Amino acid sequence: MAVLYSQIRNLNNKVITANYSHQGLNIQDDSNLLNDLAKNVSNCNRIINQDQIISGQLSVKETLKFYVTLKGSYILVVIVDRKSNDDTVNRYFKNLHQKIKSLDVLNYSFDNELKTFSNNFNSNESNIKSNLALEGVHSTVVDSLNALINRGDKINEITTQAQNLNFHTMEMSKKVQNIRKKEQMEKYKMYVLLLIVLFVLYLIFFRK
Repeated sequence: MAVLYSQIRNLNNKVITANYSHQGLNIQDDSNLLNDLAKNVSNCNRIINQDQIISGQLSVKETLKFYVTLKGSYILVVIVDRKSNDDTVNRYFKNLHQKIKSLDVLNYSFDNELKTFSNNFNSNESNIKSNLALEGVHSTVVDSLNALINRGDKINEITTQAQNLNFHTMEMSKKVQNIRKKEQMEKYKMYVLLLIVLFVLYLIFFRK
């Protein structure tokens, strides 16, 4: 967002003071742009109410927008880039009106102060956006780290479960082997008993 041009008018729609910000120097020689702005402002002045903000598209330069508001006994006008939003422009108007109210007399000598005011506002907004962007990056990094930590915890949990499963599998395998050994021993016992019985019977019949 950038305020490119600011204009302060009285209630008779006469320009009291105006100036371009550093970001708006590339449009300062565009007379058609100012003529287009003047027409739009005149139309807005017929319908605007106190503290109301009216915005629109500048027909001669579609990448720019204008905003008009009525603050006390002044009509405040700005040209901004397309990225600007209503909240930011409203904040600019409020700050500018506070600045105007602090002055005893408002005239063309305020031109340079208006330029400085716009430059400072643009710089502050840029810093705010940069800070928000950094906060967004920081949040993304933190979320990513948390996701990795959670993923690591889950991997550790899965590893532990796999180890437990492996242990239980080995225990089950040992138990199965023991059961099979017992079954084989029982079979051998049966064979031995059967042989003993047969041997005894053989001895009995052989003696006879």
